[in-house]
Amino acid sequence: MTFSFGEITGGRKKKAAEDCCCAPDLCCDDRCVPVVVRDVDGIPTNVPNDACSNLLPEAFTVDLTGTPSFGSSNCFNGTGTITFKTALDGGQECWEGPVSGSCVDCNGATFNWSFLIRLCCMGQRRFSVQLAPIGGTICPALALGTEGDATMCDPFLLSVCWPEFGGCFVGCLDDNQMPIPEPSFVVCAEIYETP
Repeated sequence: MTFSFGEITGGRKKKAAEDCCCAPDLCCDDRCVPVVVRDVDGIPTNVPNDACSNLLPEAFTVDLTGTPSFGSSNCFNGTGTITFKTALDGGQECWEGPVSGSCVDCNGATFNWSFLIRLCCMGQRRFSVQLAPIGGTICPALALGTEGDATMCDPFLLSVCWPEFGGCFVGCLDDNQMPIPEPSFVVCAEIYETP
């Protein structure tokens, strides 16, 4: 893995690893990513980040809430943990992990879902958050991305919503067994650290 240094707006220095999310020295006020890759005796090694004294945690809790366009489906409501991963861990210098759950769809069938959530630092208080279906989940069909500013940095709190998506279920039927449109969903997340 190679590193390069360059100027960014305002004359501050920014360190970025090739082929990974941006990892500025300061992600959120005076806080920075918890782990960096350094050469230790000729071997790339994960080490605690010494760029600041108040590191962000290695893990965050993610609470998902899925709001249907109609009806009372509780699909896409769930809680999980995302963990900081460097390229040595198979990650992208971001926090990532699965959030899974199940619900009953509009036809009364159990619908299992699983998303990979990836949180990447983009700069001072700014983060990108990706939601990607995993484990056979068909909805949404593609990864969705959004960006947001942290509401708080110490302890960390970020709230975001992804674009609305549908196509989750096989057609639904009303009480007269007539097809009706399936609901679409807006999924939102609160990502936070436990103080």
